[in-house]
Amino acid sequence: MKAYRLRLRPRSAWATPWHADTLWGSLCWAWHEVAAKPDLESLLQRFDAGPPPFVLSAAFPADLLPFPVGVQPAGIDLNKKFKPEWCRTSDFIAWSENTSAPLPAAPAALFVTHSLLHAQRSRNTDSTEGGELFEVDQHTFDPTALTEHDRYFSVYLRAEPEMLPPFDSAWKL
Repeated sequence: MKAYRLRLRPRSAWATPWHADTLWGSLCWAWHEVAAKPDLESLLQRFDAGPPPFVLSAAFPADLLPFPVGVQPAGIDLNKKFKPEWCRTSDFIAWSENTSAPLPAAPAALFVTHSLLHAQRSRNTDSTEGGELFEVDQHTFDPTALTEHDRYFSVYLRAEPEMLPPFDSAWKL
């Protein structure tokens, strides 16, 4: 298996966290749409039969990694409720080579959350008349925390090379 890093650049706000299971579900739907249902079923059978043909991570902002559990962040009291979510890749690698050093935390607020109002549609009349309003949270990158160049997600993939389509300019990675 080879390891790959895919960069995903959202073109709009999102409401669902970019967890591995969400990405996996989206990938299955795309596989079903492009390759047809029998091909998706044969893929799923490969996961049931033995070692998985590929493994997908959650999406991490920019080049950051999740902050390790139980590690003392530099300049932060762990007795308080604050826990850093992210750390820089270079800091993580340096920490893994010398576990006694405190690990510096990355910026805490990488995302901005906005509420968006929606109107409930009636199933009987197919209109919003008499419908209730409800809010849906949507998230975007915080423009003060990350530059335009760094507003992407990194997804890590370990896969058998034959599982991947050819990488060309259409992927825009």
